Amino acid sequence: MTGNMASTIEPLDTTEKQPKALYILFFAELWERFSFYGMKALLILYMIKELAFGTEASYGILGAYGALLYASNILGGFLADNFLGNRRAVMYGSAFIIAGHLSLALPFAESSFYYGLALLVVGTGFFKPNISSFLGLFYKKNDHRRDSGFTIFYMGINIGGLLAPLVCGTIADIYGWHYGFGIAALGMVFGAIAFYGGSKSFENIGLPPCQDALDRPILLGLSMSKLIFIGASFFVFLVVTIIQNHEYMGGFMAIASLAVLTFMLFIAFRSPLEERKCILTLLAMFFFMTCFISIWEQIGGSILLFTEASIDRQVFGYTVPASWSQSLNPLFIILMSPFVSSIWKKTSKAGKNISTPIKFSIGFLFCALGFYAFVLGIQSHQDGVVALKWLLLGVAGFSLGELFISPVGLSTVTKLAPAKQAGLLMGVFFFSFGLASFLAQWIAQFFGTPNTSGETTDIMAQLQGFENIFTFVAQFSLVSAVLALLITPLVSNVFKRHN
Repeated sequence: MTGNMASTIEPLDTTEKQPKALYILFFAELWERFSFYGMKALLILYMIKELAFGTEASYGILGAYGALLYASNILGGFLADNFLGNRRAVMYGSAFIIAGHLSLALPFAESSFYYGLALLVVGTGFFKPNISSFLGLFYKKNDHRRDSGFTIFYMGINIGGLLAPLVCGTIADIYGWHYGFGIAALGMVFGAIAFYGGSKSFENIGLPPCQDALDRPILLGLSMSKLIFIGASFFVFLVVTIIQNHEYMGGFMAIASLAVLTFMLFIAFRSPLEERKCILTLLAMFFFMTCFISIWEQIGGSILLFTEASIDRQVFGYTVPASWSQSLNPLFIILMSPFVSSIWKKTSKAGKNISTPIKFSIGFLFCALGFYAFVLGIQSHQDGVVALKWLLLGVAGFSLGELFISPVGLSTVTKLAPAKQAGLLMGVFFFSFGLASFLAQWIAQFFGTPNTSGETTDIMAQLQGFENIFTFVAQFSLVSAVLALLITPLVSNVFKRHN
């Protein structure tokens, strides 16, 4: 799942024991991803069908939420590195995430909805960047168990992403939206219990850099630890305000993106020549990651609405909930990862490693094929209903594309980032995800579907709206593929020197 970086599934080396902490963090991450993807499978449908926000407003809220969710990772990572340590940051994140899902589960409509999203933004900021980096602390620098360990860990992400829409979607379909959100909260409770209950396996790893300073009273008898938690709680109110005024998010993201790019160019041209080349190459890769995530994020927006409104979901006489479509991507990731992994192994053994931009280009081509499958399905509809096979073909296409792009992104940062800018560049990497989440929903808004909350929506106009979105995304994918090819000669030497 791209939300936490999909991983190509390698054959595991079972001859050596992994750290005990791996299995604790595996279950904690599995349940956190269960809660996240269970909620996301319901979110836009809930806004349109229950809260009657309308399609355009729902896309806007989803985009603002996604942008803030990834941006919060920068602050959460900073606080963990400098004050809290990974362990306490993960526990803080768990508490806020549980509170967020419970708020969504409350039947108080808009007020509990906005606060639920804001609590999830803050909680994910603490949890997401720190559980992965925490796992990395259990391996020495050249520990050959690391790749197998992270493969196991990322399997938890895909398992959680596969199960969550099936469970939460079914509960919501039978008992109501708020029960679906409640099950997502329960998932995070299980994750917190797994993490806290297994803390003995962590020994002294992941503790605050200075425990005494963290717990010493510094203001009104409150310690730094408590002040951070209180500050994060007040930050929730700011996030609520931003999401409620999501129409201004575009201007903010444009200014922020220009500021980040200007600052990174300033850093690059003040660096030695080799470091400058690495930073500029990473900025180019961040551009392509932004393009890809803006494509991938359609799954929780336009594709989910397309499934709800237009796909024939009758399977053996049972109408499958639209939310189940969110399980297709992790299912295809799990099924196709060994195939892609075998390609990398064969090319490596043959001494013909495929360069990163070429991998990106191939991935974008598969994304284009996936979205063209949606377009063909729409064009072959019967009385406004599209056959299920087109949904399966489309998701399979861009899931295969994901395997050529997503696992490469994080690896590229760790390979190319100069040591003194590693944290900064990782922050920019996550910022590109936030920008992409916003762009994904802007694309859907701009090319748009009619408001689906009314009783008399024109089915043909609705299909035309979906066709416009998917045609643009397919064309955008093709342009991205061509650009990735064009940039290959410019960056190939940088990758060769750092592989």
